[in-house]
Amino acid sequence: MSIKNVGPDGSNGKHERERRRRGSQQLYLRRDGTYSGRVTVTVDGERVRKLVPLGTRDRGAARAKLRRLQAGGVEPGQAAAPLTFAEALGEAHQRWTAEGLRTADERLRKLERYALPALGNKPVGEIRAADVRAVLDEARTAGQARQSLAHIKNGIGAVLGQLWRDELIAENPVARVRVPKTHEPERPRAVLTDEELRQLLAHPDVDLEIKMAVLVSRTVGGMRAGDLYALGWRSFGEGFSTCAVPRRKTGKPQVLEVHEAVRPFLAAWWQAHGGPAAGPVFPVRKGPRAGERKTDHCSWANALRRELLRAGVLRHELHQDTATSRKVDFHSTRRAYSTALARANVNAQVAQVLAGHSDAATHQRYVNAATIRALPAGAVPPLPEVPAAVVEGGDRQWRCLSHDPGSAEGGDNPPVSLARHGRFERPTYGSGGRRSIQLS
Repeated sequence: MSIKNVGPDGSNGKHERERRRRGSQQLYLRRDGTYSGRVTVTVDGERVRKLVPLGTRDRGAARAKLRRLQAGGVEPGQAAAPLTFAEALGEAHQRWTAEGLRTADERLRKLERYALPALGNKPVGEIRAADVRAVLDEARTAGQARQSLAHIKNGIGAVLGQLWRDELIAENPVARVRVPKTHEPERPRAVLTDEELRQLLAHPDVDLEIKMAVLVSRTVGGMRAGDLYALGWRSFGEGFSTCAVPRRKTGKPQVLEVHEAVRPFLAAWWQAHGGPAAGPVFPVRKGPRAGERKTDHCSWANALRRELLRAGVLRHELHQDTATSRKVDFHSTRRAYSTALARANVNAQVAQVLAGHSDAATHQRYVNAATIRALPAGAVPPLPEVPAAVVEGGDRQWRCLSHDPGSAEGGDNPPVSLARHGRFERPTYGSGGRRSIQLS
């Protein structure tokens, strides 16, 4: 296909001003209405400039494709081919890694598992909201929780959103999609009580690393596991009086004071490692990477539950999922830290800063869990005395322990028996009669 004659300065003589503008931007309009881009490539060891068909009539899309060509994101021979979701995901992962996104690899794995089978070979310009909904429905059928569905949706949106900002696609279809509803119950994680924490820390056979990780997380800013993995000895001030908490989730390090009761434990842990001047506080303990920093894929959850059993902390909710809760994980120490601040009546704004919560709504959930449990006494209506169950001869009986002082018999009549020989009489609504219900 021929290209309009272009002079060295980007003009063709007839439209000098227009061609110079386009030449300066390295875009050229072909006779078929599509654009070509001028790039410098290496041919037989020499650097030459050539025009590469971009395969689009949209100027914004052509400009974005040219940027990808110049950055080496695509080969010149493939510039005119439509960009697939798999190619866009690969480029997005490189960008996330370069930007230091902590969950870049985790997001890539999740999208490779659930999004690529349906969207991988599809041109990004042809992806519609219905395609994204189909991916989420498939993930829901596979048993993914609502939070995981939200992560999948956000991951797809991050890939296509960048293409939309680069004007490679007209819109981001993920903006039209909602996370599908699931019927899973909202079950919070079980949280260690202070007594259970003391029992864990005091037991001589519990793994020392688990003890120290739990202690530091519970007392120094409620650090997440990822914060502890990134924690180095240089993070502590003189005498372990302060600690620069990494806060890897928010990317905003925070200097907090270490309670004086915790400092001797940190000093002993430091001496046990030979008094290092630098390096991770909780390094890898075995294998070829021994002594290096733990990766984000490590988990203390199973180890914590194992050490709780060893310490004799046997509460069922800590080790097994129930209808109202899920078994304990290491994040329990952070939850315990936040709820302890709420129980201590620490100002909500101060507690939010100490816990490193960037969202007030997130912190409020911990406050609610710790403080909003009982109905205030002033909200309880006037009630008679509570009936008591009395077992006589193996039969269940209910006896009224109070009487109506305004009754015709006066206030001195004895308690009235509401049950005889294990049977309770009560009216049947609408029948005018009575029926008996056997108590078991």
